[in-house]
Amino acid sequence: MISPPTNSPPNSTLLLNLTLFLSIPLTLPTTAHAEESNPLPPPAKLSINGHSPANHPLIQITAPPGHYFSLHASNNLHTWTELGKNTVATNHFQYEDTNAAGQPHRFYQSESLPNPCFDCTQVIGFSQVGGANGGWFVTGNTFESIVDDDKWQLLWNSGAGVDRWQDPDYTGWNNALVSPCPTGSDSPDRVLLVISGPYGSDETAWANAINATIETIKSKLPTATRIILQPVVGGPDHATCIFTPTGAQIRASWQHAHIDNAIDDVIAQRFGTTPEVVPGFSPEVRTCADYTDATGHLTLEAAAAIGATIGEYYAAIDSGCCSSDPPGNQTITFTSIAAEDGWIEESTQGAGTGGTINSSATGQNALRLGDSNTNTQNRVILSFDTSTLPPGATIVSAKLRLLRGGGTGADPFNWAGSLNADIQSGAFNSNNNLEAADFQAAPSAANIATFNNPGGNGNWAEATLSPTTHTHINPAGRTQFRLAFQTPTDNDNGNDRNGWWSGEGTPGNQPELVIEYQ
Repeated sequence: MISPPTNSPPNSTLLLNLTLFLSIPLTLPTTAHAEESNPLPPPAKLSINGHSPANHPLIQITAPPGHYFSLHASNNLHTWTELGKNTVATNHFQYEDTNAAGQPHRFYQSESLPNPCFDCTQVIGFSQVGGANGGWFVTGNTFESIVDDDKWQLLWNSGAGVDRWQDPDYTGWNNALVSPCPTGSDSPDRVLLVISGPYGSDETAWANAINATIETIKSKLPTATRIILQPVVGGPDHATCIFTPTGAQIRASWQHAHIDNAIDDVIAQRFGTTPEVVPGFSPEVRTCADYTDATGHLTLEAAAAIGATIGEYYAAIDSGCCSSDPPGNQTITFTSIAAEDGWIEESTQGAGTGGTINSSATGQNALRLGDSNTNTQNRVILSFDTSTLPPGATIVSAKLRLLRGGGTGADPFNWAGSLNADIQSGAFNSNNNLEAADFQAAPSAANIATFNNPGGNGNWAEATLSPTTHTHINPAGRTQFRLAFQTPTDNDNGNDRNGWWSGEGTPGNQPELVIEYQ
């Protein structure tokens, strides 16, 4: 059993319970002694895969694809140095430790890490990625439907291999983004570089071009903290495909393996540098029939299928990500319950009690606010099931949203003063369903929010709840609101009211309660 190092990486006690240690006597380069610190199985296998021609140990980490880790080394088990962080691409990662020379012993440990979260990933590619007739990013929206499409965007140009992207003056850098991230589109924090080009089987030339492109990305997109390297879509099982009409070898199919090897070289060279340069997915066609020409463009059906496979790979990695920032606020939106919301008309002018009700009206005028031709006021009840608010949530803000559909007569916003809301924790009159008595039932709190004038049909009116009323939002069931204009009637014996969409409306038109919480 090995005791925890006195100057080991953070959380080292836990780490030692999960880690394999390797002690390598460099005078016997063909042997390696492994000592397990705990009978629990390690999260990844740490081993020696021989030595390089320069007699440097080749440290290999074997783990499932997408496994994110850090690698540390020590000469004495007391002082540890982080060599770098990276991602396992297929099932192993190999690192040549050039600093081991001259040390009588060298110890290594790997730590499994949660993948960091990224707000905006920019894909950089060419026709096989973004082309309308077979780009895997865009075809059928398949790729973006699997990943979080608000966090992925594409910059591409036809024929744009790393021979072109490495040039900071290349015109492709000025192209418009496809599906830009709603936030952070001009400052992506991760880049996926999809690699093609003219270098054939010359893996050194590939590596040089990839490295040059990385340097250009660093200058163009300095906010990127991780650069993923992914090859062109290759032949099935690294097979070389033949384009039958001409008998030519399909370029993408046979270059793929050489690009894979060059990526491995670049990753090894840049291990421990900033930004992190990591291997990505290595996509392949299902059969050679997925190609449409000798260059390696894809059929539409193949592009959609390959986009799905690529998307599933990155979605799986990102699904377990861990933000280094403090947890932010979360937002949940409730829609009004169709069977329980509706309008109530005052029984007679000035009575202050409910009369006619309607909870089943549909369309843009399903809810009425204003007055009728008998000078009686119309009020509205909205009903929300807020029981899905997470237990222990602290409400930061809450607002009501109501979509104006139509109206008749004089606009109440011009004669009736403000449109206000009362809140009821639970149901008005102790009944979830709409009742005439809801018109005058005592609320938990009155006038807790005032709506803005939406300015016309088809616009939303919003009202932010006073923070002191957040305690009336019921985490165990219904929260209801009663809406009414400040002035009941204009006494002109006309129908002067606004029409609003109700819970019976189509999704996107229904009344909403939007809650931001921690």
